[in-house]
Amino acid sequence: MDWIEARSILGFFIAFIVFIFAILVWLFFVMAVTTGQRPPPRNVVVAMERYFQRNNEQIHTVVDYFVELGDRYNTNHISTSTMHTMRDGTIFVASEHGHIAIECEVALDAINHLFTSGFNVIAFTNNYIQFQRWSTLNMGWGVLYLFAGDEPYTHPTTNLTLLSSLSEDGWYFYSSE
Repeated sequence: MDWIEARSILGFFIAFIVFIFAILVWLFFVMAVTTGQRPPPRNVVVAMERYFQRNNEQIHTVVDYFVELGDRYNTNHISTSTMHTMRDGTIFVASEHGHIAIECEVALDAINHLFTSGFNVIAFTNNYIQFQRWSTLNMGWGVLYLFAGDEPYTHPTTNLTLLSSLSEDGWYFYSSE
């Protein structure tokens, strides 16, 4: 093999590596754009504490509203996302009720505030309410309220992998997979 062939093969190899790198970078940005999220900051627990403190009033308003809805509809499965609340003004209340209009203007304002502040899903499931701040296709992070005296629900579908206490009793940073 002469010098010209070696340079040609090396050049092809370098071009191939650059091409693969470009594809990986492109996929990262496509995922960030399609999920509407950026990767979480390095010190996630501290960041979640800041988000919790900045949005404390709205978060507590939503908890009160979800608990009231749960009592009214006799369910512990309530959820909403930016699409349903901000576009339609609705919230999902268990499969037997489906999407209902959010009649409480204070709760609707609080939910919309949280969504414009970066939260993307709010869900009341079993014994906790979670405020998801960041997610990919297979994991999420956020703030979770655990009802007094309860332990996190450990059904296999919840996939809570990390709970770390925040500054207020009953509130946690959570990670799920």
